[in-house]
Amino acid sequence: MIGEPIDLLIRNSAAQLTQAGIENPLYEARLLLEAASGISLKEQLTQPDRQLNVRQVQVFAEYIKLRSKRTPFAYITGQTEFYGRTFQVNNCLIPRPETELLVDLVLDNRKCWFSGKPRILELCTGTGCLGITLYLELKTEFVDPTVLLTDISHRALATCKANIIQYCEADCQIEAIAADLFPKPHKPQQFDLIIANPPYVRSEDIGKLAADVFEYEPHLALDGGKDGLVFYRRIAKEIKPFLSETGNTVLLLEHGLGQRKAIKQIFAETNLDIEKTIEIDDYQKHDRILGFVLKSH
Repeated sequence: MIGEPIDLLIRNSAAQLTQAGIENPLYEARLLLEAASGISLKEQLTQPDRQLNVRQVQVFAEYIKLRSKRTPFAYITGQTEFYGRTFQVNNCLIPRPETELLVDLVLDNRKCWFSGKPRILELCTGTGCLGITLYLELKTEFVDPTVLLTDISHRALATCKANIIQYCEADCQIEAIAADLFPKPHKPQQFDLIIANPPYVRSEDIGKLAADVFEYEPHLALDGGKDGLVFYRRIAKEIKPFLSETGNTVLLLEHGLGQRKAIKQIFAETNLDIEKTIEIDDYQKHDRILGFVLKSH
């Protein structure tokens, strides 16, 4: 491969990816070449005769080998895009584009949901991309959010903390802690916004997921129990001590296809005072986000 022009490398590598059943093999080959060499897609197209150095060729060949084994693109490069920023993803569920809808929903409603110092809790944070993005997008001269991120996985938290360091100032009001869902502080903490994209795949369906999900993504971040709803029941049961005593608390949940009705029933059977229910579909018009405006008492 050394001494071969970019164009030939791309075509040969795309053929390998095609044999492995990868969709859009040519595009993925170009993206992997960019990640391996730093040569942009534009440069690849305008300089097809350019040659890579030995190290670039070795890294690119390894990337193609991994992708041919169905290793997700984000795990090969160690990062993925979320809301216009690049986040590290090692040992975490890879953020999906539809999760960006949660950010849009918060930003669209910020004026009616928050005052100058919103307190935000994200459960099952993984990469931290959701909570970190909300912090960065909400923070202005007049708005100073505090954000607490929780996850049970210490390996995921290490990645989350690396993402915090990458994007947030040293004295930022954002913290990631180990917790089995809700934090267990010495004194109860109250929040204006609680947000979560918890595991929601039924246990028996884990093995039916696509190979690049089943074989590589952490099952801890996927498995929602027998019916996929274990974490929604826990949130409904455990949330009360964390609700604001001075105003409403907004709870936003991402969920799986067809789960909305069951989750609404779970919350309807609690003693929570629900002022408003929010339902958002994803880009494919599938049910995806469910929210509740919970009254304080």
